[in-house]
Amino acid sequence: MLKWHGRRFLRKVARNTAEAIDETMELAVEYAKANHPGWVSRSGDAEDSIQVIEKAHEEQGATVGRWGSKGIAYMLFLEFRRGRAMIRAADATYRQVLPKLRRRFRFTR
Repeated sequence: MLKWHGRRFLRKVARNTAEAIDETMELAVEYAKANHPGWVSRSGDAEDSIQVIEKAHEEQGATVGRWGSKGIAYMLFLEFRRGRAMIRAADATYRQVLPKLRRRFRFTR
């Protein structure tokens, strides 16, 4: 006899997906703060502005999260004219989402 656990499984999918995205965004923030060869922050404000803005959540049928610079308008100039720290961070870390999801979905027989 088959016992259906579809709702529980879907909740697990949503939770695991959000956790993997949150973990990846944290890695991207750390990477961007540590790797910005095109500029040097004297006060540390530019690095401090790089953060997770919204933790992963459901939005229009997808799981999304937002990270970037908050509160420092000058980061637009630094990002697009002086080295693309956040774009490079995304390139370096986003590919880790799938392995993080795979680790969370270990199936047993």
